[in-house]
Amino acid sequence: MRALQRQQSRSSPAFLRVWSCRERRQRDYIRKERQSFKVRGRRYVQREAAVEAHNRAHLRGNLAQIEAGRHWGWLYQFATTYLLEPDKLGDLTDDPETPLRALRNCFPFLTPHVPTVEELGQRHGTHIAEALLAACIVRVRDGGNLDNVDPRILAAAKTEATSYPCFAAGEEIEFEARLDAALFIENGCAESFVRSFIEPQLAATDDAVISNIHWLDHKPTFQHLRTTLPIEWLERFPYMPLDVARSLFSLAAKHADYEALLALIARRLADSVSATGQDTPEDKRARARKKLWQVNAFLYQAEGGEAAWDEIKIDPKTIFALKHRIGRYDVSSDDDRPPVTSETLYRILDAYIGVWPKVPLPSGWGSGDPEDETAYRFLTECVYQVGNDAPNRRSAVLDRLLADERFSDFRDVLLTIRAEAGRELALQDFRAPSSVEVSKLLDENGVASVEDMRALMVQELGEVQKWLHGSETDPLDTFYPGGKRVDENTARNRIVDRLQGRMTALGLSVVIERHMAGTNRCDITASAVIEGVGCLLVIEVKGQWNKELFTAASAQLDERYAIHPDAARQGIYLVLWYGNDEKIAGLVDPTISTPAEFETKILSNMPEELQRRIDVVILDLSRSGSTRAKPKRPGTARTARAKEKG
Repeated sequence: MRALQRQQSRSSPAFLRVWSCRERRQRDYIRKERQSFKVRGRRYVQREAAVEAHNRAHLRGNLAQIEAGRHWGWLYQFATTYLLEPDKLGDLTDDPETPLRALRNCFPFLTPHVPTVEELGQRHGTHIAEALLAACIVRVRDGGNLDNVDPRILAAAKTEATSYPCFAAGEEIEFEARLDAALFIENGCAESFVRSFIEPQLAATDDAVISNIHWLDHKPTFQHLRTTLPIEWLERFPYMPLDVARSLFSLAAKHADYEALLALIARRLADSVSATGQDTPEDKRARARKKLWQVNAFLYQAEGGEAAWDEIKIDPKTIFALKHRIGRYDVSSDDDRPPVTSETLYRILDAYIGVWPKVPLPSGWGSGDPEDETAYRFLTECVYQVGNDAPNRRSAVLDRLLADERFSDFRDVLLTIRAEAGRELALQDFRAPSSVEVSKLLDENGVASVEDMRALMVQELGEVQKWLHGSETDPLDTFYPGGKRVDENTARNRIVDRLQGRMTALGLSVVIERHMAGTNRCDITASAVIEGVGCLLVIEVKGQWNKELFTAASAQLDERYAIHPDAARQGIYLVLWYGNDEKIAGLVDPTISTPAEFETKILSNMPEELQRRIDVVILDLSRSGSTRAKPKRPGTARTARAKEKG
């Protein structure tokens, strides 16, 4: 603007005159504003000084009445300043003891005006309750007790008792304990008090102001009621304000009987929705109440939850109700969060990933964000929350998400979560070895966990491999009696014969055909008791010809044997290789000619997560000449001859 002003002023005298007039008017305005501000400031200071002088004069002229606690205006000012700004209390009077004298002597003046607990629950007479609370605090600090104070005064003070700046560290808890001891003398007094204070509010309309529901969770005097009252109130007052219903439901979910909670959800779910068809505020509240219970039925898997989900997922804006219940920043603590499984999160993602497509998400966010940003941010949170479920449950969900092109934008995150799940599964029964066990492992090859047993067994099978092909006694011949290979069980027995002595020396018991759950039998097990805890290593043996060769690691070893409580979901898949003269999984496959290629083929058929827990060991039992060369690709020979001619 200033550059334009200079340019135009140079170009024309007319412009120069206009800009000069504008500049003068602006400077005059600024000067007058400054003067006016100074005048207004002086007037404000003068008015404040006059008010202060008038107040001081009034205080001095009515000092006896004020110190007797019989002047409500001064009494309330003393009380609020005492509670909220105690450091400024001395500035109100000439004598700093005047406010304290007024508060000490106010009980007779205020007693006829003490509101009932029900009235205070409706927020009537709260100023009187504040003054009574301040007077009770002064009384306790003076060394007095509250036992001989009118119970109505104590009840009023209790409704306002909370954390105030006037309390020193720990003083608030001590004061309220003394207040409770004087007020709640008989059994049932605390329950009667809280019912009288809160229930009239619950019966009011949705526009009523509800407060102090948190008492049930945060005040020790009322905590024994949080297992029953939230469920009862949700049952008795179905039309309570929605925010209160959410708070009470949160308390019930944390502290009430779970079966009673599910039954309550089912009953509220069956409530009819009264609607006038005019989309009135009452109609909107009725629909919001219905959706609250539908969402809870889905999240808590209550009776009718499936039908509720089928109904509410059609509405794109249901995602915001879900966000309010399980959003990362919408739930104050993990105790308030429903027990959401990875399967539930998958259903949410599956329902809304196409409804709320990807949008750029700024680093900052808040309640005023556009709906598309809020929805997509919540979907992103759901992806991350999948990683909070048990690793065995979330692995299957992660595989589905990774296979679905709709979630390609989350692929890197999903891969990371799946890798973490695999690591947790592998270490779910891990126990850090003691120093004695570490020493034993180093000095005596002792074992401290199932993982140690796996590593030891893989090592020992490697020694068996060397022995089979390197010993001067030709032990490999025992696997070919009469020139024919033995079957799986016979080969397994030969291998166990070799392992038995070494395992026994290390304190491990090796068993063939051990009985497992579901009448299953595991080919080989090695067991030990370490620090009083049983450890079991399961081993499945398969010959290369077995038709279940590529599925046994998962379907048999992992799902039937490694589920044993002592097996830590780990094991060894021992496969016998006799060369490619033998069929592979029931089929002739000349493309596999070495144990390494055979192992690669087996691993390619195992999920990555399973490979972390199951070791694949190929025991080479082939004899020289039992492996044919790989067939050449068509055209290879012709190409070679052409090169020679060239």
